[in-house]
Parts: sequence; structure tokens; C-alpha cells
Amino acid sequence: AGAALSLAIVVQGTLVRGSLEPEPSDDHMPIASIGTTALLVNKIDKVLNRELQVLTRMSQQINVGAALDKELTFQMGKITANETYAGGLPWIFSPVLDVPFSPTWARVWETFGESPQIIGDLGAEYINGVQSFGKVAACMKHFIGYGDSRTGKDRSTTIAGMRRVKQYFVPPFETAVKKGKVASGM
Repeated sequence: AGAALSLAIVVQGTLVRGSLEPEPSDDHMPIASIGTTALLVNKIDKVLNRELQVLTRMSQQINVGAALDKELTFQMGKITANETYAGGLPWIFSPVLDVPFSPTWARVWETFGESPQIIGDLGAEYINGVQSFGKVAACMKHFIGYGDSRTGKDRSTTIAGMRRVKQYFVPPFETAVKKGKVASGM
């Protein structure tokens, strides 16, 4: 007789909602508690796996970049915005506009590829799709130069001169602002 748990998580721009009855016991450790609601670590995967069945599953940006399909990218943004807003969220932390330089970087799969032009063009299409819904804001991310991880690790040092920054890292963000009229940035 545990308290009902409502769960809303954004996974790659898509809202995941679910509910379950927690069953506390000696081997379940609550990680957060507000009143009678307890979030149990071992229950999260079950909720996500069950609830992901009812949402539109989108391909990762790296696959969308390989397809080079602007209309598909626009529709992906529009559908994601619709489903996110249905869950009560007016803001999507996407698209990723980083230019990856090392194939060992942990976040390559989140990008549209390695071409600043393709990243910018597809990023703008995604943004236009999200914002065409009219009630959801897109957020271009991460930071200019973030994809140039020297170690291949996430959140690593980037060392780049102004020429490299202007030639590779600025163009996708500039395109997102000019063609996509993106509402926010990270």
C-alpha cells in the first residue's frame, strides 16, 4: 500500500509519463521523498520501458543526419513538440548542434554528423518543426566548441583558436538563429 508515483521525464526531447504503485521493502532504497511519494530506483526502468511503447520513437540525430532528409527532420521536431506539450512541457532541450571532432567522444550519436552545414541545416529544420507547433520552444545546445573533446570524454576541455571556432563551431548555431529563429540556447 505505497503511495502512487507520477513520473514525467524528458528523454531526448520526448516526454515520458507513467505511474506505478511503489512496493517498499528492505532491498528497495528510496532516493527522493516528498510527502508520501517515494521514487524507487529499481522501478524507473519498468515505467520507462512500459510507457515508451505508447510514444513515437524517433531515431537519434546521427541517423537523421545520415538520411539528409529535411522534411523528415521537420516532422520529427513537430511530433516531438506535440507529444512534449501533451505532457505539459513547453520547452525542449534539443537539437544538439555540436560538431564532433573525435569519434570517441561520448556524445557523437546526439549530433547530426560532422559537417557544420548539415548540422546547421537539419538543426534549423528540427527547430522550425518544434516551433511550428506554436506552444513549444526549442533550445539549441550545447556550447560552441563543446564537441571538440580532446579526451573523448563528456564535459572535457576544448582548446580551439578563433579560426577553428568561426569555421566549424559557430556556423550551426548561426544557422539555427537565422533560419530556425530558435527560441533559446544553452
